[in-house]
Amino acid sequence: MVELLITTSRKPGMKTRAFARDLAKSFPNSVYFSRGKSSLGNLFDHAVFEGKKTVLIIGEKHGNPVEVQAVKLKENEFSYALKAFIKVMKLRKELGNERRKFSSLKLVEVKEKTKKFLNEINAEFNKNSDNKLIESDYAVSFYLNEKEIGPRFKIEKLIE
Repeated sequence: MVELLITTSRKPGMKTRAFARDLAKSFPNSVYFSRGKSSLGNLFDHAVFEGKKTVLIIGEKHGNPVEVQAVKLKENEFSYALKAFIKVMKLRKELGNERRKFSSLKLVEVKEKTKKFLNEINAEFNKNSDNKLIESDYAVSFYLNEKEIGPRFKIEKLIE
């Protein structure tokens, strides 16, 4: 089960906040946390309280999301697992689609970089789900009944 708490760096722009919310709606069993002025310690304490094992922190540059930092939690300890540099292409609202939360997700086709990222965040998939994660030649996106609902983004580089 994906047990993610998804948040942003401090003082995020609107697009970064929207991307973090979209990811939280796309990965089952994940929640969005509005960070505000919370320190990393408070953020990790909240994640442990919520029963989450991984925190994704969306970082930005000039108001646009550009990185996803995965942090693994174990009781009172944390470790940085991986950093993905990304390029967001479309948010759910830009695709004009619904904003409902996925309860399950099916992995259809992804490249090695994306598989590595999904393994690091302990993503689990359901073969019978109508909600799909698909990677085309240029981007990763989420689909519902063959219709793209987003968000659509590209993982440009992974750092472990």
